[in-house]
This record gives sequence, structure tokens and C-alpha cells, in this order.
Amino acid sequence: MNSRRPVAQRLRMLVAILCGLMLVIAGVAFAGLQQENGYVDRLTLSIGPALTSNADALQAMTDAESGLRGYASSRDLRFLEPYWGAHERAVGDIATVRRSLLLDRASGDSERDLLAMVDEEAAALEAWWAYADQARLRAQQGQDIDLPHGKDLFDAFRVPNGQISDLVSSESLVLRTSAREQLARNTAVLALITALALAIGLLLGNRVSRSVTRPLRNLRSVVRRQRAGDHEARAREDQGAMEVRELAADFNALIAQNVSLSLAQAEALLMHELTREAARIVRAAPSADEAIEATCAALGKGLAVDRVLFHIIDSDRVVRHGRQWHRPGLADLPDLSEELLRHEVELAQEMWGSATSSALADFLDPRVQEAERAQMFARATGARAVILAPVGLGERVLGVIALMMLDGPRHWSAPEVNAVQQSATFVARSIVQGEYDAHQAEHVERLERLDQQKTDFMATVSHELRTPLTSIAGYLELLRDGDVGDLSPQQASMLDIIERNTVRLRGLIEDLLVLNRIESTGLRAVVRPVGVGDLIGHVGDSLAPMADAAGVALRIEPVPQEAVISADSAQVERALVNVVSNAVKFTRSGGAVSVSVELPDAGEDSDDVSEDATRVVRIRCRDTGIGIPAADLERLFVRFFRASNATSQAIPGTGLGLAIVKTIVEGHEGTLTLSSTEGEGTEVVIELPLARLPEPV
Repeated sequence: MNSRRPVAQRLRMLVAILCGLMLVIAGVAFAGLQQENGYVDRLTLSIGPALTSNADALQAMTDAESGLRGYASSRDLRFLEPYWGAHERAVGDIATVRRSLLLDRASGDSERDLLAMVDEEAAALEAWWAYADQARLRAQQGQDIDLPHGKDLFDAFRVPNGQISDLVSSESLVLRTSAREQLARNTAVLALITALALAIGLLLGNRVSRSVTRPLRNLRSVVRRQRAGDHEARAREDQGAMEVRELAADFNALIAQNVSLSLAQAEALLMHELTREAARIVRAAPSADEAIEATCAALGKGLAVDRVLFHIIDSDRVVRHGRQWHRPGLADLPDLSEELLRHEVELAQEMWGSATSSALADFLDPRVQEAERAQMFARATGARAVILAPVGLGERVLGVIALMMLDGPRHWSAPEVNAVQQSATFVARSIVQGEYDAHQAEHVERLERLDQQKTDFMATVSHELRTPLTSIAGYLELLRDGDVGDLSPQQASMLDIIERNTVRLRGLIEDLLVLNRIESTGLRAVVRPVGVGDLIGHVGDSLAPMADAAGVALRIEPVPQEAVISADSAQVERALVNVVSNAVKFTRSGGAVSVSVELPDAGEDSDDVSEDATRVVRIRCRDTGIGIPAADLERLFVRFFRASNATSQAIPGTGLGLAIVKTIVEGHEGTLTLSSTEGEGTEVVIELPLARLPEPV
């Protein structure tokens, strides 16, 4: 086999030879199998069925003959059971013998002899059955039977039957012997041909293997050298078969590509570190301007460029100011012309809209020289190569950054451009964050000024309102006491109206002052253990005159001594006064208001049944007043909101009382709930944490 042939051609020749040998082996095996199949077919389709059917015919005749003899001697019909149907079975078996022998075309003269014996056997069978049917009838009539004659007729059947069995058995033995001999010959021939094919295949395969493995071993040596760190090792492309030389060439190309990828990966890693450094610098910078300067310096040094220029663009698309960095030995770049800055802004808008950057390797490239804006930039900056990246966030363009080479062209890699773009993104976030911080500080300052102005206004208004109210109340008291003369009923009614509105205005001022104090400085509660019974007692005493004047029965239920809370007593008392005074105010004459205090077990009405569950003091105020419409319940705690039935009945109020109660209760980590039915009354429940007092010693 020619060693210069391609491996593919050698392998094709080897496969063709092996296929030819396999075809020879298959042909020999097929011929042998065909001969053995002939023997097997004769045994299974002809000889075997003939031998079996002949024996079955003899068995049927024997059963019939035995049954007839038994019946003749005993006249017992049970002996005839084998007799019935035996004729049809025997005739069918002999017919099967004849068909099987006719199928055996290889018997020749012996087939004709056997068929003659079958005919003789069939005739003897019919002769015996003629005798058997006559003998059975004679036995039924009680007559004697000629048994010796019947035996002679049965022996006439037995003789050809035995001859057929002997001849067919002899033929079967011959076929089995021939099949075994043929199998042995086929096995020997196949073994010889297979051994010859293996020898030829091994010889040819060894030659092909040697022609391929030697250059492959050389290639493997080069691979090992590469793995050991010898990156200069290359496979020889002038040795071996054509495929091996092509493999060596592909391997060398793969090595070159791998080296290129390694360099690109190293560059990408370096740019990643540069980006991380830029992000760290931006985060650490106290202001956006310092972040811009630090980023320019980091990119300039990291990418080894000559100059970095950063222009900030305001919301009017005008360059506000710029920052720059340059390598040592260069002077600062003068301010660019307004026309060039406008072109720069337009370019930044275009790049941001298309999510791209501009990287020019050489301004002297003829294609670049055709672009007027590029040449204008080159003349103004002295740049030979540049990366221009927009700085923006969302829909806003915040600026543009330019990295320039002055001495010669430079091919900008994708990792370098990506590093500039990501750094521009960090700077954009810093600029936006700086604007946000400035706006937030300005907003907070304005809010603080407004809050102080509101506080001053409330103090001034409350003082200015209290002074005339005090004077009005004083003169009102003089008029009602009669110090200036007796009053007519109409005048007294007018004074009552003035007094009610004076009280209402004073309450409104007090409520506004309380809410303003809570919003401005918080509750500032002076917390200490307070007995709820004392608070309820004070509330009852202060509101008793109001209840008596309104004709409302005010009932204070006994308070458990254990009902002690940690709270600011003045604030909680004010909340209770607001709740109970509302109950008295909205209850008609003849109605009732009740105040009760409970100490429910820990976890009652709650899923928390642990030992650490906080116990509460439950203060409940019920009245039989006008109630609250269901539609008004959701907004009841909104400031200045009053129920519709209260306004329709001209019941005085400010709409601030319940808002103050809710604020005080929640400030003491409590809960406030209200339920009401219009026309039936209202129930207010305040729950405050029970004080944990030290155990007595």
C-alpha cells in the first residue's frame, strides 16, 4: 500500500477488502444454511409429520380393535367409547401421511414405494372396518363373532403400517446424520475463511496504523510541549499523509487563535479591573465634579492615552463646563469653539439615541477626512485617534467624554470601548445623584422654613385670638351677671349664642395648638405609672357639670386598682376628655353615658397566647346618643371631618377631637376602635398596655 496515499483512501481500500471478505464469509454461511435448511424442512414438513401421523393411525386402530373385543366379550357399551370416531381419525392420519410424503420431493423411488404401502395400509384399514361394523352389529344381536378373522384383517393393516414406520424412521435418521455432517463442514469452512479474513484485516490495518500513528505521535509531542508551557511549539505541516498535514495546519491555527484569545481575555480582565476602579472612585468622590476628575485620570492612566476631555451638557443642550486630564508634559487644551461644542452636543445626542460610541483609529484615514466634524475636532484638539462616548441616564444626555492619542493612530479594542462606556455610566449616575442631593437639600430647607413659618403663624394667631376672646368672655360675663342692667329674654338668648361660639372658638384654638405641637415636636410624653382610676375620676369630675347641664346621666363604673398604665397622664386625660365630652355632647337630654375599665386576660381576642403576651387596660365609653351614619365611619378620624348628622343638627364641634385622641393613643402603643349605629348610640374602646410594675418585696 502506497505510503503517500491519503489516509482516507487507505481506509477506503481497507474497508473495501474487509467488506469483500465479509461477503465471502456470508456467501459460504448462506450456502451451508440453505443445505441445512433443506434437511430441516424435510424433517419438519414431511418425514416428521408422516411418522407421527402413521403412529397415530395405528393407535386409533388399536383402540378401536381393543374396544370391539371388549364389547364382544362383555356386551358393555362403554368398551365402544374408543371405537366411535376412530375410523375418521385413522383415515385422516393416513391422508396426512400421504400428503407429507408427497411434499418430500427428494425421496425418489423410495417415495413411490412408500405411497404404495400407504395405499395398501388404507385398503387394509377399510377391510378391517367393514368387518368391525358387521361384528359390532352381530354382537348387538347376540350372535357370535369371528374374532380370528378380525385378527387376520388387523394384522394385514399392521404389516404395511410397520413397514412405513421403519422406512420413514430410517429416512429421518439419514437426514439427521446428513444435517450434522453438513453443519460440521460449514463450521470448518467458516472458521478457515474467518481466520484468513482476520489475518488479512490485521495485516492491512497494521500497515495503515503505522502510516498514521507515527506522524500523530509527533503531533502529540507538540501538544505535550504546549501543555507544559512551550507556547512557541508548532506542529510540522510537511510530514505525514495529507490529512495529518491538514490536521497539523489546523492545530497550528488553533494555537494561534488560542494565543489571541488569551491576549484578548487578559485585556478584558484588565479593562474589567479598570472599570471596577472607576466605579470605586466615583462612589468615593464627595461630589460629581471630583468624580469626573478622578474618572478622567483613571481612564487616562489605565488606557495609556495622551488626553482625556469631559464636557458636561445642561438641560438646554449647552456645554456648561469641562474637565480634562493629560499626560505629563502636555499643556491644558484651550476652550473649544462654540460651533465645535454644538457639533459635539449633536454627536452626543446621536450616539445616545443609537446606544453607540465612536472610536476612530486614525483621523488621517481618507474616509475620516471626508467627515467635516471629525476634521474640525482633530484640528482643534490635535488628536490622531479618539474614543467619543456619550454620558447619559434615561432620556437625558449629561455630557460627552473623549480619550485622545496625539502622536499616532491607535486601534481601539472592544474591551477598551466598553470600559469607557461603563465609566461614563458611573459618572452619569454620580451627576444625577448630585443633582438629586442638591434638589433634596433645597426641598428639605424649604420644608423646614415652611414648618417654622407655620409654627410662628400658629403661635401668633393663637395669641392674637386668645386676647380678644378673653376680653369678649369677660364682658360677656359682666352682661350675664347684670352689672350693666337687666337683660331682656331676647338679649339673653343672643348672649347664649355668643357664649357658645366663644367656647367653640376657644376649643378650636386649643385643638389646633395641640395638633401643631404634636406635628412639630412629637408627643414628647413624660411616661410614668398612672392609675387609670385617677384619670377617669378627674374626667368625670370635670365633665359632670356639662352632663348635668345637658340632662345626661354620666356613670363612671368602678375601676380595678390593678389598672395602671405607663403614660403621660396629661395627654391620656386629654384623650379621655375628648371621648367622653363627645359622648355627652351627642347624647340628647334623658340619655346616658357610661365609662368602664376592664382588664382582659393576656391573649384574649388575639392569637398570641404566649407568656410574653402584653396585657392591656381596656377603657370603654358607651352612649345612647344620635350615633354615626355607617357611610361616615371610615372618615371619622380624618381631621376636620364631622359626621353628616352632627352638621345637619348644628351640633358645635371642630372635627379635630377624635384625630387628637387617635394620635395620643397610638403614640402610647395603644389601639382605638369605634362602633356606632345611627339613632342608637356609639361605643369607643381604648386599649393601652398595662404597666409592668416591680413585684412587691
